[in-house]
Amino acid sequence: MLFCLVFLAGLLFRIYLVVAFQPGNDIYYYNTQAAQLILQGASPYGHLFTGIPPELATPGAQNVFTYLPFTALYFLPFYLLGDVRFGVVAADMLIGLCLFQFGRRWSLVASAAFLLVPISTRYANNLVPALALVVLSVALGQRGRRLLSSLSLGLALASSVLVWLLVPFFVYRYLKRRELRTALVSFATFAAICVPFFVSAPREFLYDVLSYQFGRQPAPLFAFGGSFGIQTNASLSGLLFTMTGQPAPLILRGALTLLLLGACLFLRGPRPSGGRDGRFAELPMSSLLLRAATFTAGAVILLPSTLFLIYFELPVVLLLCWIAMLDSGAPSRYS
Repeated sequence: MLFCLVFLAGLLFRIYLVVAFQPGNDIYYYNTQAAQLILQGASPYGHLFTGIPPELATPGAQNVFTYLPFTALYFLPFYLLGDVRFGVVAADMLIGLCLFQFGRRWSLVASAAFLLVPISTRYANNLVPALALVVLSVALGQRGRRLLSSLSLGLALASSVLVWLLVPFFVYRYLKRRELRTALVSFATFAAICVPFFVSAPREFLYDVLSYQFGRQPAPLFAFGGSFGIQTNASLSGLLFTMTGQPAPLILRGALTLLLLGACLFLRGPRPSGGRDGRFAELPMSSLLLRAATFTAGAVILLPSTLFLIYFELPVVLLLCWIAMLDSGAPSRYS
């Protein structure tokens, strides 16, 4: 009963934000025009996006769609319903529902913490649909629905480049459990969605999704402007750019990220119950999520030229998922 009240409150608050306020950033305009292009049979990659208010526009990004194709496909039905921001609402509610369904001691707390803070609705975050699919994948896996879990993960991989930071954790787990067929479903799903868009405009696709993000001029640690009146870039590149006038070299960012990944994957933790040692392969799914949250929190600081605070929603949701899975009781078929 309490969860129903929390769920309803979160839903009504989000609907109010959509109805009562104008879009808080330029993502609304990208999603709307991407949906229009797909309905016309065109690709959003390399398209010149217009009609974005100057105070919301990202400099130099008017012809860049930085999201993977399933993001545009996901928002299409919500565009037809009248406002793509309802897609963010639906993804938020799915995350809250999945967090609660784990049914553990802290599930309601984790779900309420997410549902009652609707930041993504006011300042649209295209990472949210991918996050919803990741959490759904974990929830389905915990119920033994491995095929559906893998399919959901594949859709997430086809939605956001940031989600690819999780690939080493899932691949390592798949390999240790000899679930190669399950892993192939995820990558086949990703390929089925992304390859047609890549083939239609390979240069534009690669530039929008990869080159633009890594090659863009970094912002300083603090600058005036944006939706909040002040912008921060607390990335490694932002720090070095402020101190030296030069961003962190890509090779340095990549090397530090790989070191962090190795530490999160292979450092031993506390001895698991019934296990011989603390190797990663013997950790339950909840511990995998905690390690992934730690890694992604560091990676979003190390890798990007410009760090947007919405990137931190990835490790935050993973952390909430870990909290929701504490005190597991009987072991899950997937843990």
